[in-house]
Amino acid sequence: MTQKSCSNCSGPAQFSMNIVVSTVGVSRRLQHSSSSVAFCPECLRELIDQICSAPLSLAVNSAYTRLNQQLEARSTTVDSSEGELSSR
Repeated sequence: MTQKSCSNCSGPAQFSMNIVVSTVGVSRRLQHSSSSVAFCPECLRELIDQICSAPLSLAVNSAYTRLNQQLEARSTTVDSSEGELSSR
């Protein structure tokens, strides 16, 4: 798999973000999503810190935190299974 670059600093990207914009209070909601934008952890954290809407910042931070925890858990699982393979 090809390593993607961070859209901000060109370092190795670990996350990507898409934005979905929807109408509210309109029958037959309209939605459009952006293309994905790649980020390294540091640049994504900087972006989250600079979001001017507190509710949006909290929502993005919450999603980032959950995803990062899942990524760390996956990494721990892979490391454990590799250890088992190498000990055989």
